[in-house]
Amino acid sequence: MAATSVVVEGILMIAAIITASIFASTFFVKLMEMRDVMSGMARGYSERLKTSIMIIYATYFKDQGYFVVYAKNIGKSSIFIKRMNIYFGNTTKMDLYLYNYDGIVEKGEWDYVEVDGVSDGLWNPGETLTIYIYNMTSIEPPYTVKIVAPNGYKTEETFAPLT
Repeated sequence: MAATSVVVEGILMIAAIITASIFASTFFVKLMEMRDVMSGMARGYSERLKTSIMIIYATYFKDQGYFVVYAKNIGKSSIFIKRMNIYFGNTTKMDLYLYNYDGIVEKGEWDYVEVDGVSDGLWNPGETLTIYIYNMTSIEPPYTVKIVAPNGYKTEETFAPLT
């Protein structure tokens, strides 16, 4: 009978060691996942802190039927232009305008020209961007334009056309 209790105690000891190692490995995996999430969040916040956009001037060209916004990247990071979101409207309603991917300008879309620097689709620090917004509805001034970078940084400006 004593030999049986030694065998049972041995089996229980092995089961306890296996359970402890399963728990430890699960805990370690979850700890690494949490580290990766926290690291990603810190990278995102760091990138957002390095991003800064200044809207310099905005106006409406009535004859051509579009708005022009001049903006400068005054931050320390580059911005992938085609992934930006442009919102446009007035103080009561703003609409999301889509980037003009097909090259055929339609109402409700926006396009851009890199004023200085290389036209590579990246808005590098110090570069000025001319954004053309093709309005889809008739709106009353004052107009508001909001630029949202892919990392969540946003800036907006309200303006009225010169009379």
